[in-house]
Amino acid sequence: MDKALVILGAEFRQFLNGSVGTGARRSKVRKLLKSWGGYVFLLAIAIFIGRGVYKFAAGMNAALADYPDIARLIWVNLLSAASLTVFVMLFMTGVSVVYQSLYEAGDVKFLLGTPAPVGAVVGAKLVMSLVTNMFAILPFLYPVWVGFGAASHAPASFYFLVLLSQALAAAMFTSFVALVVMVIMRYVSSPRMRQVILVGSLVIGFMIFAATQAFSAAMSRNNGLSFEDIARIAQGVNLGKAAWLPHVWMLKTALLTMPGYGYSVWTSLLPLAAAAALISWAAIALSARAFVGGWTHAKETAPSARGKASSSRRAGR
Repeated sequence: MDKALVILGAEFRQFLNGSVGTGARRSKVRKLLKSWGGYVFLLAIAIFIGRGVYKFAAGMNAALADYPDIARLIWVNLLSAASLTVFVMLFMTGVSVVYQSLYEAGDVKFLLGTPAPVGAVVGAKLVMSLVTNMFAILPFLYPVWVGFGAASHAPASFYFLVLLSQALAAAMFTSFVALVVMVIMRYVSSPRMRQVILVGSLVIGFMIFAATQAFSAAMSRNNGLSFEDIARIAQGVNLGKAAWLPHVWMLKTALLTMPGYGYSVWTSLLPLAAAAALISWAAIALSARAFVGGWTHAKETAPSARGKASSSRRAGR
């Protein structure tokens, strides 16, 4: 545990140095400006999303003020879709983040040569992958819940539970992807794995783009969608019915303290936290057997190594 904390501290220092810039003063200032410019841009996007959701939620609540049960049913379906979007976005970027952190980081060879156990190295890499994945989803999805909470007069605990549910979901996804990648890398070459990740991300991105375009076309044909149309669509989706799915656990965890919903911690926070802890433990426990073999196989089949080998064979002929 102590060695994992030491590695994690070094990883965090490297992450912070990469955020503020290193090297000469001029390049450091330029990199610092670019980094903070990106942060300001993400903050502007988050504010824009939050304000838009707040206006929509306030209008929806006002339109359904006389029908609180129907309003709660509609919000359960809409927020279930927002919870499901967490996993969709993580699939688009999180697989690549985990793979690069475990198999393409430059310090893995050095860390494996130290007395630190393999589980400590993999655990530290997974924590940093989790931090990266959280930064990828929070600016776009957390404002959705903030806008809904502000329009619905949610208690302060609501915002903490939303953040906790998204962190647990990201931890569960990161650990599960690490499990799958460590098993696959024992049999699949590193270039082939990159191709699979790239193609999978492109397919998911194309599906999201097609769904967005279909929704925009439907809105243009109907001259926009009213609150009644959205309520009718949301009532028929029933995304919050499957109690065994992780995105439903996220939804119920976020709405634990919201009045009127009446969810229990036994069907929300407990299974979500237990699944995240169990899969994380399994990924670290499996790493002692699976990670080193897969990492060695990835290095042996790297394009540069294969290129040098083929060049040597041609020279021999």
